[in-house]
Amino acid sequence: MDWRANNIIVARDDAVYICGTDGRGACYAYEGTKSSVYTHLNYLVIISPPFVASAGAPSATVRNFVAKKQDSSSSEITKVTVLDLENKFVAYSGTFTEGVREVFSASGQVYLLSNSGKLSCLEEKPTPAKLDLLYRKSQYLIALNLAKTQRLDDSSVTDIHRQYGDHLYSKGDYDGAMQQLEPRTKIQWKWKECVH
Repeated sequence: MDWRANNIIVARDDAVYICGTDGRGACYAYEGTKSSVYTHLNYLVIISPPFVASAGAPSATVRNFVAKKQDSSSSEITKVTVLDLENKFVAYSGTFTEGVREVFSASGQVYLLSNSGKLSCLEEKPTPAKLDLLYRKSQYLIALNLAKTQRLDDSSVTDIHRQYGDHLYSKGDYDGAMQQLEPRTKIQWKWKECVH
């Protein structure tokens, strides 16, 4: 069930499907075997079954794990991925060498209990930190969607539009940049262009 207890989540090897009383709903392309899925608020936690990591793995998370690993012995790992279903992006992806026995949420956090008894906590970053990360990756449309779902104030949304406009302008997309600005800002921006 999803966190609102409205839909059933079906995980298949090709994707994750959301099914409700009206039939199949949203579909999230996420290929690979899944041993379990859990929900936490608007997040979907996907646990892969244990596998031997290799440098040729299709997953960047697994390739990074192999590159950082000190010893060359082959060990099984479990991949954990957290999808933000509301904003449609991967919120977290990591590997666990001890495997994952159980996932549960409490006090607004997601906890992972490993097969060895180690308890790990996945803590959600504050909205400004998420926005900063999205800005650095030039993911302004996702930042705007996040601002909407987090119900940020108008000045915060305007700031995202401004940064997106500046980004588009630096890329030479002048029409797209102008669409991101408020009418008052457009006049000031054009005036600055003419004066310089």
